[in-house]
Amino acid sequence: MKSFVLAAASAAALMAAVASPAVAAPIFGVNPAGIPGYIGSDGSGNATDIHVSSSSIIRQTGANTQTEDGYAYVTSFTNNGSDVAVGLLPPGGPAVLQNSHQVYGLYFTYSATVTGLSAIGVPGTGVIAPGAFTYALYADPNYNNSYTGASLAGGGTNGSISNTGDDILLASGSSILGGAGFQTPSGAPTINSINSFVLTPAGSGYFFSPDPFYNLSFLSATAGSFTDLQIAPGGSYAVLNGISATVNFLPNPVPEPLTLSLFGAGLAGLAGMRSRRQSKKA
Repeated sequence: MKSFVLAAASAAALMAAVASPAVAAPIFGVNPAGIPGYIGSDGSGNATDIHVSSSSIIRQTGANTQTEDGYAYVTSFTNNGSDVAVGLLPPGGPAVLQNSHQVYGLYFTYSATVTGLSAIGVPGTGVIAPGAFTYALYADPNYNNSYTGASLAGGGTNGSISNTGDDILLASGSSILGGAGFQTPSGAPTINSINSFVLTPAGSGYFFSPDPFYNLSFLSATAGSFTDLQIAPGGSYAVLNGISATVNFLPNPVPEPLTLSLFGAGLAGLAGMRSRRQSKKA
């Protein structure tokens, strides 16, 4: 009980701290031509955010445990709100590449375990422990992937990506600290996780600045997304399709204001436990 209270308080502080100006997303450099065989533009650019559209399946795997598995393809790069035209094909490129998930040819696959959630769609915040969220980032150099969203059919079917044989691993990582759950009062899903970001040699060609690179922050808190949460009868699993999320980066190590916020949250959790124990003794 003690560890859960501290972790829950820390996750709540994390979600507030990441959104604060004190830890604003830094600029990073990208260059599609850094990937061998990539047929995008040969220009580089600076960005602060990567925007994605995701598909996933959520399962209630225990009394207070949920898992989420899915993918998220890149829909745009922005620099403080302005679009960054990297990865776009030159004029005359194949028409099929006009589809949003193929413009950049990048996608994430991920898997997460969240503790502290007793039901899908019920407002509350759970904890993503260190290592409980894992992901990989790939490039589709020939823009030939096909994406199939998750479905409620057949006891829940995971989303899938086909034609991945020529794809290139750019980076992978796992959670350092995070939280996920469902917003009040709508029940809309939300996730906020800070993760390691380990570049492969190909990835270092694409994400060329800074060196060493930052940690990765994955954030999704779409207020209206409860309409996209389809819960199966009985509530043991649900699917999410077309959810928008933002991926950006945080300096490594995690900035001091965030560290202090998490430490303060831990103290608050201890104080609350002490108060309850004293009340029981009285």
